[in-house]
Amino acid sequence: MKDLENIRKVVFDEDVDTRLAALEMLKNQKNIDPDFFPDFIELFRHEHWPTRKMAAEIMIEHSKLAGNSLKKALTSKSEDIQYWAVQVLKNSGKAETAQEELWKLLKFGNENVRYFVVEALAENDNPETIRLLVAAFKDSNWIVRKSASESLEKIGVNSIPRLEKALDSEDQNQVFWAIQTLGKLGVEGHKILFKQLKLPDPEKKFLIATALGESGDKRIIKILIETLGDPNWVVRKNAEESLV
Repeated sequence: MKDLENIRKVVFDEDVDTRLAALEMLKNQKNIDPDFFPDFIELFRHEHWPTRKMAAEIMIEHSKLAGNSLKKALTSKSEDIQYWAVQVLKNSGKAETAQEELWKLLKFGNENVRYFVVEALAENDNPETIRLLVAAFKDSNWIVRKSASESLEKIGVNSIPRLEKALDSEDQNQVFWAIQTLGKLGVEGHKILFKQLKLPDPEKKFLIATALGESGDKRIIKILIETLGDPNWVVRKNAEESLV
C-alpha cells in the first residue's frame, strides 16, 4: 500500500513520461483503494489528452467500486470531467447505475456531453430513459437527435408506445425522428406507420413513405403501391421513388 501511495504522488507529476508510467502501474493493480478515484477523476480535465484517457481506462478497470465517484463526477462543472465520466460509464456497462445523473445531463449538459449521454442511455429500457430519448428529438443539435434515434432503435420495441405518442407532437423534428425510428423497428414499428398513412396529413405521409421505403421490408410494397393513389402528388411521387 505504501508503494501505491508513492505512485499516487507522481500521477500529477509535470513530467509526462513519469506521470504515464505511474498511471500504467496503477492500471495494472488488481485492487485500488477507492480513495484514489477522486485523483483519477481530477485527471479527466488534465491538459494532456493521453493522461485523461489513461485515467479513464483505470476507472473502467475498477468501475465496480467507482460508482459513487462517477456519479459525483457527472455533477461537476467541468465539461471534460462530465465527458470522461460518461465514457467510463458507457464503456464499463455501468450507465444504469447513474441514470438520474445522466438524465440531468441530457437536459442541461453541453451538446457534446449530451451526445455521449444519449449513447450511454441505449444500454437500458427504463421508461424515463425512453421518454427523455424521445424528447431529445427536439435537441438543437442534429447529431444528438440522430444519436437518440439510434439509441431507441437499440432499445427496440419497448420504445414504440412513446414513439407513437411523439407522432402527434407539434415539433417537426420530433415527428421526423419518431417516424425514422419506427421505420427501423420492424413489423411492430411499421404497424404504427401504416395506421398513420390513413390520416389526411400529406407531410407526414411523405416522411412515412420515405421511412418505409428505406426499411427494406418487402411487406410494405403493397402499402406503397396503395399510396400511389394518394390525392397529394408529393406523397405519390415519394411512394414511387421508394418503390424504385
